[in-house]
Amino acid sequence: MATFIFDFDDTLFNAQELKRIIFNKLKEYGTSHESVERTYKELRTTKENYNLSFHRDELNTTHDFLIPETINEWFSEINFEQYLFPETRGLLEDLLSHNHTLILLTQGEAEYQNIKIKGTNISKYFQDIFIVENEKEIFLQNLTLTYPVYFINDKNSENNKIKILFPEIIVIEKKEDEPLGPLLLNL
Repeated sequence: MATFIFDFDDTLFNAQELKRIIFNKLKEYGTSHESVERTYKELRTTKENYNLSFHRDELNTTHDFLIPETINEWFSEINFEQYLFPETRGLLEDLLSHNHTLILLTQGEAEYQNIKIKGTNISKYFQDIFIVENEKEIFLQNLTLTYPVYFINDKNSENNKIKILFPEIIVIEKKEDEPLGPLLLNL
């Protein structure tokens, strides 16, 4: 038995495709592509984590758009399962069938992340789900783990920090457009 710690966005879930859909929805209210992109980048530098409500408020305040709060209802009703990478369910089921411990560790704004995770119906695969608003390595310092531990994540900068702080953890980096299955096949 091993412990597998998975990131969510862009590891198990196609967050880039969801972002594209959100941006298109915001543009339906008359916002320009440039305004949506610029406010997104500004939010990413001024806020710890993204939330659609923050984005809507920023567009309404700084660009005088009238994006209604009903956009949150639209977001809550998205079929998030369609944004799971095709191999996600099979991979998680396979790991569980071998009695491995699965942990979901994602960084983001809690309400926004919870909506996405709940909407994918993958909570049942994980022993624990943690949503952190700061760096994952800080959280890992306080987590009791059963070794061997595999940390599966798409962000190189986070992975490098984990490798340095936790040399006993095996880091597996998911590259864009690369399925996870082959990366975990020989474990």
